[in-house]
Amino acid sequence: NVLFIITDQHRWDHVGFGFHRYSSVLGASGALSQTSSEVYDEARIDERAGIIQLAIDARSQFYPAEHPFSYRRFVGREDEFRYTDETRTGILKDYNLKDLSI
Repeated sequence: NVLFIITDQHRWDHVGFGFHRYSSVLGASGALSQTSSEVYDEARIDERAGIIQLAIDARSQFYPAEHPFSYRRFVGREDEFRYTDETRTGILKDYNLKDLSI
């Protein structure tokens, strides 16, 4: 996952998005901005994946008539990831520092 922002007289934004299979991340060592001594365990993966459930709730609040996506990983734990002022400063703030680079 890469984000490039080029600043000049025109605004340019490029967002690269990707994912890793759970089985590829679990037990893998960090790369890029993480140290190679950082090993991704279930708790670390869960911490990073929480941003997805937070986004699902934010969308659900914006589109209340729409049936929200059910993210299997967080079924039964949706209340932990409600989009609120508290979660914006807790879970959402600096979420990119929790990227999983393998």
